[in-house]
Amino acid sequence: MGSRAVVSSSGRMIGYMSNGCIDRDIRLQVVSVLETGGTAKTI
Repeated sequence: MGSRAVVSSSGRMIGYMSNGCIDRDIRLQVVSVLETGGTAKTI
């Protein structure tokens, strides 16, 4: 069992990982990858 979340380019997050500060960090990392064209990461 795991958790899933989807983050849009605007930073909107649907779903959650921990319902806490980890979710904020994940959202910030995803937005950074989307803005810079970086490589997706498994966290």
